[in-house]
Amino acid sequence: MIEFFTKLLDSTDPLILNGALEVLRQICEDTPPRELDPIDGPKPLNVLVPRLIQFFGHPNEELRQKTLEIMNFVLFSTPTIIVSNFDAFLQVCKE
Repeated sequence: MIEFFTKLLDSTDPLILNGALEVLRQICEDTPPRELDPIDGPKPLNVLVPRLIQFFGHPNEELRQKTLEIMNFVLFSTPTIIVSNFDAFLQVCKE
């Protein structure tokens, strides 16, 4: 399910972006960490986190806020995910 909503982040429609980020926030809030980043199988966070990092600089404040909320859940539940995206994360923090 994360994969589907991550694909919606390619939209330019603010309503679709807002809805996708809200659903992703709820998924990350309600899903146990082992299911967000399973040991075996697909790793949806490896696709989601880089996309979220791109939203840190989005002009829409509401979208940036939702992005930060999702990242908060992700980082606390699976802190190792930031390691593979650390350079991109640092880059947007500098901006």
